[in-house]
Amino acid sequence: MAASSHALSRCLLMVLCAALPPLATAAKPTSADPSMVELDRMGRRIAANECARPQRVEIKPVRRANDAKPIGQIRTLTAAGCRIVVYRNLTARARTGAPLEVELQAGHRRLAAEITVGATTDSVLAALGVPYRMQGQSMIYALDDDDPDEAFVAIRLKDGKVESLAWKWQGRRAPDQTGR
Repeated sequence: MAASSHALSRCLLMVLCAALPPLATAAKPTSADPSMVELDRMGRRIAANECARPQRVEIKPVRRANDAKPIGQIRTLTAAGCRIVVYRNLTARARTGAPLEVELQAGHRRLAAEITVGATTDSVLAALGVPYRMQGQSMIYALDDDDPDEAFVAIRLKDGKVESLAWKWQGRRAPDQTGR
């Protein structure tokens, strides 16, 4: 009797699993979804404010080919649990900038509790939905539907919790090394 009960339970479980949509086919958020717009905005705000008290600042000039005068600079600011990379245009009247990367390995006041370092995988999924793709232990959320691999947030997980968040803006959203 116990063996047939076990077989019936197993059969019911298989039927239920077959009826559920797989995670990979669930609707993925687009860059127009409020959660992705806000995620992009959060990263840009963190980059714009840079590190309050950077422990290390590295500045690399950006030059055009055959031009000695820098047209921009790549600034890398590092503080405890935070690394920010920003491009600064030196040729514009107002020294404009564009974020290239933000990496957080510690909580940040601008992050919602559901997605900050230490949050559970389930809370991230509830707040942001299904990621664009999984890459190893990272959930990748696209910030640009046209170039999902050029503007994204990688949320690295360890033991079911957020270990770090990394925003990356490349391609059309960030200048190339010639400052364009």
